[in-house]
Amino acid sequence: MLPVAVEPSPRLGRSTIPLATLTLIGLNAASWVLLQGLGLPEPMLQSICQYGLIPAELTGELRAGDTIALGPDAVCVCCFRPVESGC
Repeated sequence: MLPVAVEPSPRLGRSTIPLATLTLIGLNAASWVLLQGLGLPEPMLQSICQYGLIPAELTGELRAGDTIALGPDAVCVCCFRPVESGC
């Protein structure tokens, strides 16, 4: 759990701002806006293909050229080396 507020400090005698918590919330919101395009379908599917399949690629569950259906009209093609394979 992340603290939303901080108890008053006996040393300072006042509440302090939970900067670490606010920073994590801000970074999370920024990544959602920048990487996933506010949840719009096209940017969301692109981010899932680019970042969501990395664990399967690293563990060998997917090979270059394998396809994953992400929905009725969306398919993601696994590509390890975009420069060499032309993906």
